[in-house]
Amino acid sequence: AVLGIFDIPDASRLAFYGLWALQHRGQESSGIVSADKGMLYRHVAPGLVSNAFHKEDLEQLPGDIAIGHNRYSTSGASDGAHGQPILIRSQKFALAHNGNFPVTTKLEKFLADRAVSTKDMNDSEMMTHVIAELMDEGLKLEEAIKFAFPMLDGAFSCVAMTPEKLVAFRDHCGIRPLSIAKLGDGYVVASETCAFDTLGAQYVRDVAPGEMVIIDK
Repeated sequence: AVLGIFDIPDASRLAFYGLWALQHRGQESSGIVSADKGMLYRHVAPGLVSNAFHKEDLEQLPGDIAIGHNRYSTSGASDGAHGQPILIRSQKFALAHNGNFPVTTKLEKFLADRAVSTKDMNDSEMMTHVIAELMDEGLKLEEAIKFAFPMLDGAFSCVAMTPEKLVAFRDHCGIRPLSIAKLGDGYVVASETCAFDTLGAQYVRDVAPGEMVIIDK
């Protein structure tokens, strides 16, 4: 499960309840990354949402932008080593991915050409590091995603964030669901609309197959 919150105070608390509503989509680990004053904060822990987060954990995730993830293994071990969202501190961006890439050859080659080892990476981490490398070369987050998109061979729905924006995108066949809702002056993105019901958000539309949606001020 993936979830995104934009321009809503105490975003991590809302993300917690949204992930709770999406618990059936992954029960191995849960995580949230939030943004506040140009900084990103991350908490990921194994188990159900109710066990992964406590009041003090959410207090360490300030800000009005957040993304969240509930994991079930499609690639990589299920021992907690591959919990999401994945945070790349050097580029101040984070990504959460629902789906899998049966073929990662293009991602592996791109990273190998830049001397980045993929030995301990799963498919989600390869994608994230490809985007990070492109951002390191000067591209904005959305530009890096667009450049990387042809390398993504599989089914996926993703949310990504910087301290200023939330990005949501789906594979070109639209195999994995992803929807957008409005909540007050802000927005919510989620794998399933049941999260919107829990948060009191109003469904707007689905992210179209192959579409990237950029939400900023």
